[in-house]
Amino acid sequence: VEACHTVAYYYWGKDPTWALGAAVPFSLNARGINAWHYHGGGIDLFNEFLATQGLFGLPGGNTGVQMGGWFRKEINTVADLSGLKMRIGGFAGKV
Repeated sequence: VEACHTVAYYYWGKDPTWALGAAVPFSLNARGINAWHYHGGGIDLFNEFLATQGLFGLPGGNTGVQMGGWFRKEINTVADLSGLKMRIGGFAGKV
């Protein structure tokens, strides 16, 4: 059995649908995503997409919200982000 443990949003550049397998910015928190997966049909819906890729997926954990970075000065407004460098992977990095 070939297996892999990864996060779906790493592949969103191949097809934006991949972003829905992890988290979409400004949407559900970790509990909400777990509720959608297990009680809202999210696993089945995402597996419909994965089947088009010859894959089958199972949730393998939830790390929750990712930090954008640690900064020396306090961030209070959107303007405070100007010029700062941060790593945000996948679809969230595009937003």
